[in-house]
Amino acid sequence: MVAQSDTASLAPSRTASRRAPRDYWVRIRDTIRYEGLLVLAWRTLMKCVSPLGRLELAILYEMDLTRPIERIRAKVETTLAQATPSDVKELSDHTSSMPEATIQRVQRGEVCFIARVGPRIVHSNWLSFRWKESLAGRFIVLDEDAAYCGDAYTDAAWRGLGIHTEVNSTMLRFLQEKGFRRAYTWAYADNRSSRKTMERVGWRRSGVMLAFTPRRARQAHIWRISGRLDPFIGPRIPE
Repeated sequence: MVAQSDTASLAPSRTASRRAPRDYWVRIRDTIRYEGLLVLAWRTLMKCVSPLGRLELAILYEMDLTRPIERIRAKVETTLAQATPSDVKELSDHTSSMPEATIQRVQRGEVCFIARVGPRIVHSNWLSFRWKESLAGRFIVLDEDAAYCGDAYTDAAWRGLGIHTEVNSTMLRFLQEKGFRRAYTWAYADNRSSRKTMERVGWRRSGVMLAFTPRRARQAHIWRISGRLDPFIGPRIPE
């Protein structure tokens, strides 16, 4: 005989076990509906390979800053600005990162753009110069007239409103004003939202890269699927 208290403690786990398969099929349905069957197939493959290592498929982009950059507005009123030292604590909370890591990026010369709705930071995005950690354990190595745009993050409640698009176009116009001629970025192939932003702003696809990083390995095996991979695959930080 099971005591009443024991029966009560078992009820939530039984409910959760019944709900788990349903949630699983809902996620599959939503992925197919909003992102397509190919994205579902790719994510399934990544999950199958994950015990052996990390599989990545990235779209590489380049922007010619010598041509006009359209000024794009979000669907909600925002206030855009470059982050200042007084924003470090809130910015770190926004991205769930350590304040020290944010300070180190600023000290290295990186520039962070933030978007506020009211008093709250809802989006952040970074500009890097000379070099930046890329993907698959590699580094993007930049010429003096080039910059890297990346590490964009929008709070979940404010996604789908074009905030990333507005900030990205603002960053590119900022680079133009400073005399830069090229910019680079990348997005995972299964990140439909980021790819739509790149297309809306006018980024040109320059290559597609497949990478596999075995467990405990420091760098990945890289394959060029199309286009070119430079300057995203530097093996080390330039001296």
